[in-house]
This record gives sequence, C-alpha cells and structure tokens, in this order.
Amino acid sequence: MPEDATLLGVEELYKSQIVGIYGTDKRKLAKKLEELASTRDLFYLSLFPQTTLPVELEENRVKVATTFRDIIETIYNIYSGRMKVKVFVVSGIRDIERILGNDVVDYINAVASVARFC
Repeated sequence: MPEDATLLGVEELYKSQIVGIYGTDKRKLAKKLEELASTRDLFYLSLFPQTTLPVELEENRVKVATTFRDIIETIYNIYSGRMKVKVFVVSGIRDIERILGNDVVDYINAVASVARFC
C-alpha cells in the first residue's frame, strides 16, 4: 500500500522487498512499527535483546531471539503457514556482528530468506 511505503520512507513497496530503516530514537521507530502493525499482519523479531524496540504488539507477534534456534523456529512457523505474516521486521542486525563475528552471515541469510514468503 502506498501509505506503508510512505511510513517506511520509501517511494514504493514491492512483494518480498527488504527495506532498511535506521534511527537513533527507538521510540520513534517503535511508533512507526506499531502504526504499520495496525493495518498489516506484522511480526517483529529482535536478534539482539539489548536493542529490542519498545514496541507494544500482541505477544504472538513479537519474538526476542536469544539463540539461533529461536530464529529458526520463527522462520519455520512462517514457512509452514502456522504464522501469517505480510511484514517481517527484524532489528539488531547491526549489533549481532559484535557478538557473532563471522557467524553473522548465517543469521542474515536465515532472516532474509523469509522475504520471499511475505
């Protein structure tokens, strides 16, 4: 929808598009996320607990991953259709490099693979 693109700061959104959004104010980012969630089937996955956005969403629409298994379970639920998702939001990608080193590629590939299902 055009209003979703505007909310995310892009001109148009396409199916399976990956959009990077950055900001220093976590509350403003959380508010954008909540606005988008109000009109879309959105799921929010935080890869780095310390940088999780202070977003207020339904409990079944948020996952703070503490292990790679948490990420894989989330992805499996999307792939299998157990979880209907139109917008898949991931935070903490920049931060995981600090703790994972070279393994960061596995995390990014795993979450990016979901794009074709949304």
